Parts: sequence; structure tokens; C-alpha cells
Amino acid sequence: GAMGGVFSNGQLVVAYHRGGHGHGDVMVDIYDTNWVLQETIAVTKVSSDYNAQRPWVQIVGDRMFVSYDMGREPLNILDLQCMVSVYTKR
Repeated sequence: GAMGGVFSNGQLVVAYHRGGHGHGDVMVDIYDTNWVLQETIAVTKVSSDYNAQRPWVQIVGDRMFVSYDMGREPLNILDLQCMVSVYTKR
């Protein structure tokens, strides 16, 4: 589901988790003001034993920052890392 969104330069930017509970990736969709999809960015592409989740998005100047946590649960030990992916507008 969608976790974070921002309106910037006439575009709606939505960050969300795609996948099942305990496994999935962080995605960003960019829409125009009529909700017509302009671009989809796969922020992560994790293997089946990882989960990237709880994304948030912020735009500052020509940069988009997507924060999220990524982890796995081997042997019932929660192992999370906070990550930030940075994109520069083309």
C-alpha cells in the first residue's frame, strides 16, 4: 500500500510497498494532475528472503529522496536497516 506522497512541479509522487507480507519491494509512481501514470521507479529489487517496506518520499530542489527500511527475519531475529535512495531529476 501507499505510504508516502508529495506534490511537486505539477506531479504527484507516491511511494509504496509492492508484494506480500514479509516480502516485497519499494516502488515510486509519478502521476500528472489527472492521475495519469507518467513513470514507475523500482527503488528496490530484493531477493525472496528480504523485505523492503514503509517507504516515504521527499523532494528537495531537483532531488527525490526515498527512505525505507529493508530487512529479513532469519531464525526469528529481526534484522532491519534504514535506507535512503536519492534520484536526480533528468
